[in-house]
Amino acid sequence: MSLGSRQTMMLLLLRLLLLRAAEAKAEAKAEARSKPAFRRGGPTAAIDRGMLATRPAQNVSAATAAIDRWFQIHQNNESYAPKAWTVAKPDDVPRPWHEIGASSKSKTVYRATVNGKSVIVKGRKMRKDGWTGDARHDQGGGVLYLEMVYLEALRGRPGIPELLGAWWDGPHVVLVVADGGEAIGEGPSGVGTAPNVMTAAFDARARNQPLALARSILECFGSWALDFLQDDLKAQQFTMDAHGTVFMVDGPKVAPDRPLGRAIHEAWGKKVDHGSKGDHGALDGAKHKCKRDADCPFTKESHSCRGAGTCAPGTRGAPEARGKCHNTHYQQGPQHSQHHHLHHCVPLSEKTHVYDVANRPWLLPYIAAKAADPAAGEFLRSLIRLAGRGRPDDRPSFRELVDRIDAFVKAPVPFKLGPKACLYESEVIQSNKRRRKAFWDYASVSFTDLGHAGGVLVDGVVQRLCDDRGLACWQSQVDGHGKDVPVPAHLGEEVVDRTKNKYGPLTAEDAEDSGSLDILDGEFPFNVTRVHQALPPKVFAFTVVEDAWRVVESLYVDGGRADDPDAFVNASFPHGVQRHVQRLAGLQFVPGSAITRSQCDRALRNLDEFDLIVDAASLATGGLRDLAAVLHGLYDVEAPRVATVKPVGDLAVAPSLRARVLEDSWCHAEVYAAARSKPAFRQGGFFRARGTLATWPAQNVSAPTAAIDRFFRARETPAPWRIQNVSAPWKQIGHASKAKVVYRARVDGRPVIVKQNRKSGDGGGTTLYMELVYLESLRGRPGVPELLGAWWEASRLTYATVDGGEPISAEVPPLRTGARRFATWAQKRPLRLARSLLACFWSWASAGWFLDDFKDHQFTLTDDGDVYLVDGPRALATSPVARAAVREWSKVSQLQADSVVKCARDADCPRTHYSHSCSDPDHACEPGARAAPEAGGKCLAGTCMRLSEKTHVFDVANRPWLLPGIAARAEDPAAGDFLRSLIRLANQTLPEDRPSFAELLDRLDQFEKSHRRRA
Repeated sequence: MSLGSRQTMMLLLLRLLLLRAAEAKAEAKAEARSKPAFRRGGPTAAIDRGMLATRPAQNVSAATAAIDRWFQIHQNNESYAPKAWTVAKPDDVPRPWHEIGASSKSKTVYRATVNGKSVIVKGRKMRKDGWTGDARHDQGGGVLYLEMVYLEALRGRPGIPELLGAWWDGPHVVLVVADGGEAIGEGPSGVGTAPNVMTAAFDARARNQPLALARSILECFGSWALDFLQDDLKAQQFTMDAHGTVFMVDGPKVAPDRPLGRAIHEAWGKKVDHGSKGDHGALDGAKHKCKRDADCPFTKESHSCRGAGTCAPGTRGAPEARGKCHNTHYQQGPQHSQHHHLHHCVPLSEKTHVYDVANRPWLLPYIAAKAADPAAGEFLRSLIRLAGRGRPDDRPSFRELVDRIDAFVKAPVPFKLGPKACLYESEVIQSNKRRRKAFWDYASVSFTDLGHAGGVLVDGVVQRLCDDRGLACWQSQVDGHGKDVPVPAHLGEEVVDRTKNKYGPLTAEDAEDSGSLDILDGEFPFNVTRVHQALPPKVFAFTVVEDAWRVVESLYVDGGRADDPDAFVNASFPHGVQRHVQRLAGLQFVPGSAITRSQCDRALRNLDEFDLIVDAASLATGGLRDLAAVLHGLYDVEAPRVATVKPVGDLAVAPSLRARVLEDSWCHAEVYAAARSKPAFRQGGFFRARGTLATWPAQNVSAPTAAIDRFFRARETPAPWRIQNVSAPWKQIGHASKAKVVYRARVDGRPVIVKQNRKSGDGGGTTLYMELVYLESLRGRPGVPELLGAWWEASRLTYATVDGGEPISAEVPPLRTGARRFATWAQKRPLRLARSLLACFWSWASAGWFLDDFKDHQFTLTDDGDVYLVDGPRALATSPVARAAVREWSKVSQLQADSVVKCARDADCPRTHYSHSCSDPDHACEPGARAAPEAGGKCLAGTCMRLSEKTHVFDVANRPWLLPGIAARAEDPAAGDFLRSLIRLANQTLPEDRPSFAELLDRLDQFEKSHRRRA
């Protein structure tokens, strides 16, 4: 042996002795920590910090040294194997072995049996003559080495499979681990949009033991996330055993800036496998300098979801995984006191995976959605909100998440509905078919800024949401972004992972790629095709509009102008207000240019692409607050407080100049008018819970009643009305009454109902006056048709409302359209129909209105299951709305007496209309119908029982075409039984013993939520 060889051998032996000594020392410390008497931080530390906190700090030196020695010796000698191993040679794992899963470049996986227990064998592809493949993966620092370090360093931790041992087969490594069960699901092996399909066992565990399953997942992640990063994050990387314990079975990548990573690099240097070249920049832990997000590296695109089409719907990568540039302060050395600004990329950390568990549809969101226990589901959603914060420092650690679960299990507390569930139940969603239908599929937001003041204010709300949730947001002309809607790179091409070696270095196009976006915000030319290319397919698109002159005033006031208003208007608006309509038409704004007729028509058509249109004037009256609630609610987070908006003041200019600007702004005026007529349009504070009494303000009848009074006295049109005429043809429907004839017509392609007085001279206080008061005073409430407008033809009154559908009926067999529709909804969606019915009654019965002409054709049902009362009821004489009408007109029809009446017997008490009280034998009510005692006249303790909301509560429980008809037809036995329980509650003799409509709605909501989760 040469001198050089002897020196090399001596150095190797010396290193082995040092490693053996280090291992012995570490094992002694570990043994001491395992003793019952051992305490870190004092005898009470374990009690103070909780069970999870008592685990000793990770000691990586012994595990790393043991695996290093085994790889360096490269012999099947049990004396060099770690002491915990029970497998050291091929004979320890008898055949047969069964291949499972898909082979990768580095290993193939088999299932075998050792001493009656199932084990997993991993190695290169097995042939008859041994193992084959590239031996580089089997070397120290290679893929299998790193997996063995992961298993050995974290031995005994939750979710880490037990490493039973390993051996050498020539140049190849074969390792054996305990069997952690079957994969929890199956998803794309790399990039792709196919959703993960979870196993039946995982689904059952999520339904029946959601907190235990969530805890196991969080403990598993917490075991390795401090020193490792799993950027190949997919369901098949995780298994679940028969006890519900979740394991991560494939070794993650080591973080080079952590103690374990540094120890590995010291031992193997450049041989350490970092995966692909592209993602090493994100994993090396260095703080890259940057000026913007595009300067920062990103992880594998199946993890970061940076590129469009790289992840399943609902999946979102953490901001730092996508590449996030952060501006912070640092002090340049201890001898300097001056602070400098440093832009650096946000590093990856444990908190990256905290974000992942909250934003992978197959992890916490799946469990929360499947949980049979509503309280457990809402609690998990509260954890998701915490873990899904945009800034890593704001997210809890895995330890803190586990502690929260433990605390909840020990002392469960009721959790109210989260922001997204509350938003779905709100009037702004339930009142619009498009928003209601697409709500649970909304995956992104698009805001087209059409108004100056409104846009500036809304931008701040959007940016706060982006920062809070770590969303991928693109704002025009910000951070290097252009003026157009971005188009993702390589659109239409096969989706690839751009971090892979085979892809090569990132091009300038890739660096500037907008990628997979959550929110698109800005003053860009509207192009619906490009919007759907930039965002996922279910886009919640909204905009803010304002009238043309307010745009002029806003630009003057917000710009802090001090020049002459006339000069400002002439200089800034030579062709009127053009910028917003040009952008809506898909054009870049060109100063000094005017829009054409065809371009304006395109702008008008594009209004139909928006799910929500907000009037800028409403931003100062609660609109901005409610818009923030809608946008944050879509992402299931509470909206922050927003600044109060100051209304824009008047701009005093020459009348002729104002007239000229408004005339030139003809297209903007058309857009504003058209926007107000759209179902998506909202004005004022609009975020209100649907049908829930507590969320409605106390009834204020003075404003709507006064508006109708002015219409009758001075022909002044109320502000909410949108039409003042309806073109022919009109088709009469139903039978004409003494007061009016009813027609169906169309306005802008939508069906409307037109009602015309049969005689001239209709004045205030009459039947039609009271019907308009009913429609206007209850505007926006469930089951009250929207009053579109009214007009006079000579002295004859005509008015139009939205079409509320066909009259309901419980006829058997159901022959008419309304009867068939009622029967279908009662069979398939009984709870939804019952809720709509109760909400309709609540809207007017709780506000002092009373329906004594009680017939089924007074109510209609739409295709969407919404119930409307289409003929105006009477006002209770003592109600605020009745008193207001009497003060104005003295003589008022359509009043229902409800004052105190003394009596000695039932015959002394008044009765309601025979169709309501069922008191006329010549006009009998339908079979099975019963009237409330007070409706037929009931004397109690010397006083007649008074009519009230509770009278109609009795009615809905005792008319076969109301709740009894729904309960009888319900195909779901549980729903039918529940509705019959409501009927029993409402069917009480004394009004005070009956629940209110609000209480009935609350009971229905609680049952429906628990019933839906059980289903």
